[in-house]
Amino acid sequence: MKNILTITLALFSVLSIFGQTNISDNDTICDCLNAGSGFQSGAVNFFDASGNTADYLPNSNDTITFCPDGGASKLSVAFGVNSGFTWDIDASDTLYIYDGNSTSSPLVGAYNSSTHPNGIPAFTASWANTSGCLTIVFISDGVGEGTGWESLVSCANPVQPFEAHMSAFITGEAIGGNDLLNDLNPSDTGYVDVCFGDTIMFVGSAVFPYDPANTGNGGYDQIGNHTYSWELSNGDSFTGDTIYFTPPFRGGFLIRLDITDAFPFQQTIFSTVRVSTVPSFSSCVALKDTICEGASTILVGGGTPGNVSGVEGQAGSIDIGGAFATLTYLPDGSGQNYETDIVISGFPVGSTVQNAADISRICLSMEHSYLGDLEMKLTCPGGQSVMLFNSYTGNGLYPGGFGGGGTFLGGAKDNSTGSPGVCEQYCFSERPGALPAWVNGYSTVTASGPSIGNMIVPDTYLPEESFANLVGCPVNGTWTVTVRDNLGTDDGYICEWGIFLSGTLDPNTENYVPTIQNSFWSPNSSIVSGNNDTAIVVIPPIGSTDFQFNVEDNFGCSYDTTVTVVVITGPSISNPVAGCVNSSDGVQFTNTFAPDGGTWSYPSELTPKYPNTFINQGFTSSTPGTFTVTFEDVQCGEIQTQEITFFPIPTVGIVTDDGDICRGDSLVVSIVTSDPNNIVWSTFPVKTSPTISVSDGGLYTVTVSNACGLVSDSIYLTVIDCEIPNIITPNNDGVNDYFYTNIADAYEDVVFTVFNRWGRQVYENAHYDNTWNGVKSGGAELNSGVYYYVLTYNEGKKIEKGFITIVK
Repeated sequence: MKNILTITLALFSVLSIFGQTNISDNDTICDCLNAGSGFQSGAVNFFDASGNTADYLPNSNDTITFCPDGGASKLSVAFGVNSGFTWDIDASDTLYIYDGNSTSSPLVGAYNSSTHPNGIPAFTASWANTSGCLTIVFISDGVGEGTGWESLVSCANPVQPFEAHMSAFITGEAIGGNDLLNDLNPSDTGYVDVCFGDTIMFVGSAVFPYDPANTGNGGYDQIGNHTYSWELSNGDSFTGDTIYFTPPFRGGFLIRLDITDAFPFQQTIFSTVRVSTVPSFSSCVALKDTICEGASTILVGGGTPGNVSGVEGQAGSIDIGGAFATLTYLPDGSGQNYETDIVISGFPVGSTVQNAADISRICLSMEHSYLGDLEMKLTCPGGQSVMLFNSYTGNGLYPGGFGGGGTFLGGAKDNSTGSPGVCEQYCFSERPGALPAWVNGYSTVTASGPSIGNMIVPDTYLPEESFANLVGCPVNGTWTVTVRDNLGTDDGYICEWGIFLSGTLDPNTENYVPTIQNSFWSPNSSIVSGNNDTAIVVIPPIGSTDFQFNVEDNFGCSYDTTVTVVVITGPSISNPVAGCVNSSDGVQFTNTFAPDGGTWSYPSELTPKYPNTFINQGFTSSTPGTFTVTFEDVQCGEIQTQEITFFPIPTVGIVTDDGDICRGDSLVVSIVTSDPNNIVWSTFPVKTSPTISVSDGGLYTVTVSNACGLVSDSIYLTVIDCEIPNIITPNNDGVNDYFYTNIADAYEDVVFTVFNRWGRQVYENAHYDNTWNGVKSGGAELNSGVYYYVLTYNEGKKIEKGFITIVK
């Protein structure tokens, strides 16, 4: 049986360079400073108490602690995992490993050949174990013994884990130095949601919990020896712990931060920039955008749930980054083509370019000292190509270019020595915001390289040919940039180039849609109800009035659109209002106003001259009278009415009862006419009434006129004596023998009737001719006395009555 050792931390021994250790030995400080020591040689160096020559002893209880001597930060131990190592511990016995310098340290595990038949994989002291020591205990109970173990205790300088952190601050908030709020949410690997035009300050940092300066334990310097490297999916790259990024277009961008320590050990974290997209205002409308004066219309906006309409955020996609090719030398050449390839894979089988937008952009970091001899094209795996630019004026890849002359690309080193100058990035894209193709002109700045000259401003430009030329190309495969150097006057480099494909080609691409959080109409005096509601009622003045609808999305970005309402004067119709019956001219409207036409309605007595949608309608009629016509316009839906009158050619007739006037009396002369207006009598003074009273004889003429003509009628009146006797003496003496009146001389239709005092008719003559001498109708003479007579004449229109006395 082996002796059990009682060990304290003060009893360490130092092994020789090639020494071997048994578990029964004293605690050991391992030689990690000497590269040739047994703790760095890879040979087995730790055995059970019997060494590698015999079985371990029963009833063992041995403990040993291994600690590094400062040449390493940690110790590692492995049992029976390498070829030739022995691992044989009976199931009744146990090997214990503690992560620290005593058995009070955390237990790593308990092991034997039953629980771990293949041995114990290498275990290295944890970073929570600042001592770097390992404590091993072996206990056997005497039931059975094995051959023990042959194992390797080695010095280790493992990777020192550290935390990589990233924070972001938007535009002036961070640059001004007053904002301490991290805009990256969640921290380190979240999203920065910005408006187009914002600049984001990204700050990288690291926490090194196991750096010796923090812990006092062994290891290597991280605090004083680490670097920051940034890669952005738009092709930009930076170094340093702080960078500034202004997204060049609306979309998503991956931000990759690599922090590398001296090991070198690298920690990588990603964040995402999402740029607010312009929302769709297609639902913002005026229900009627052209209305009539005084009318109202409803303006419909949107932006919050439950509205009649809603402004919709538009989807953006995260730019998935590009595949990059490395340095390509462009030596002097006369018609020499240089090619550099990128192999793209990982897209679904059969993926093809569907439209020009699938090629987000191609970016080249390059330098070249003479633009005028260069041409460049991009060729896809299917063989289709697109010209990026052609500056050479001769015939090269393409005939006749724009002639760039001695303009530099990037900071050229113009000495043809084969060493690169300063590469600058030039991108070609058809996304909004790209500058014109170089064939249409470009701006230059002082070149950034060692040679004096002016270079094209590094930026994003349109290609000379559309990426639509690549529609149908396979996505997976070799993409090639071909550069043709047509003159032997210069050299240059493509330091790096990459092609960026639209996120829509990648089924795993992340998309995002900003949501509208707030919306309102700008104040306007024409708003009559709704105020800032998304649906408002407006009554604008005549003319064109703009109404601004505003929204704000959850990125904090504001957008607006303008809805225009045009107010027009309503419909109107006007005179003429009269016409003549049976005239082809009739009534013609000439000044009808209707913004968008209209329809006429009319009674059946009228006949339209034109279709009833003809604006300036006309009417004829064979029926006189006043009629109402209506016009309803299309735009305003308003109805205008107008009365029009059709006059006949006037008629007139004098209807006086008699043509004679009893002397000393007056006569009423009347007319019948179709037009009671514009009556004129030939009297003095002139009279204009339908009836006149005259007492003088003579010719009387009346005229009647209207718009359709003039007619007249005349009557000649005679003044006569109209005396009627009241006594006759029929004694045949020739004096007053007969009932004589001038009326019977003037009229031939005098009816003379005589009645006695009892009302009995005694005489009647239907055509009295002044021949009654007091006899009855039958011829008998009447007695003297008083009788009653009635005279009717002028077609019965006049009656004279009175008493007559017969004296014999």
